[in-house]
Amino acid sequence: MNYVNIDIISQLENHTGPFKMKRLTKILKRINSCISEDDKESAVSLIRESLDISSSLLGYPTFEYSCNSHYWPPGTKERVQELQKWRRSFSITIHQPLSDRDLQISLPLEQYLNEYLKECINYGTQNALEAYKKRLREEKPIESKIKIELATDHNGQIHVDYDKFGVDRYIVNGFRVILYIDNTRNDSPEFISVWLEAKNGEGNWIAKHFIFQTNEEKPDPDKPFKIYAKDLQQKIGVFISERNVDISDHTRIPRPDIDKDTIFLNISLHSKKQIPPIKIKPGWLNF
Repeated sequence: MNYVNIDIISQLENHTGPFKMKRLTKILKRINSCISEDDKESAVSLIRESLDISSSLLGYPTFEYSCNSHYWPPGTKERVQELQKWRRSFSITIHQPLSDRDLQISLPLEQYLNEYLKECINYGTQNALEAYKKRLREEKPIESKIKIELATDHNGQIHVDYDKFGVDRYIVNGFRVILYIDNTRNDSPEFISVWLEAKNGEGNWIAKHFIFQTNEEKPDPDKPFKIYAKDLQQKIGVFISERNVDISDHTRIPRPDIDKDTIFLNISLHSKKQIPPIKIKPGWLNF
């Protein structure tokens, strides 16, 4: 008796939709061979691979995504959830170190796998292919060519100071950060906004107001910094505060009561490309 139904493999081989099925059908045939040879270790890996690559037939880039987002017929949903639980336990089972005990390898019920594959056959259409391509693009955000990091002083040290700063006509109670911004690999200008985020006793602490220290005569609060194409700015100061930047505010705000181990500098770009948050180490802070 075959673990994967032969009729299902045949339907996949004769599938007339846009997806190329050769790789999937080859894996399913190898699963049947491994089961007949009692080679469960190989069968487990192949079943996982079949689940992962067949999810595109439903229009999703991953098996987990399809389990959680696809509309499953009544009854099928529960069986697919069992497949999902089994898929999650895969690494724990297969990657278990050697010991003096035999490894207990479990396989999902063949009924569950076959029912899942039938659903994949029914949805392997042009619409599913387009949905898969779209979601795949969304899953892989475009990385930016720009490089942004904290600048060091002449001793190679990084400082993030909290104080009361004067910037042109503004008074800023907040943090001063010095940035190194390398846009030399980019043929387009970029506009940069920043904010700080950390944990405190009430949950999340956010300082979202900023003002860049530029050569402009009157820099504007919360105005993104523009770096030109092929440009390099090695030391650009930016002041970041919880409150609106205001020259009329002459009181010094006490330093925020935040967890020093959880402070991150977040960066957003006008191009919508992504820059990873920068972890600010406690040793860099000067309160």
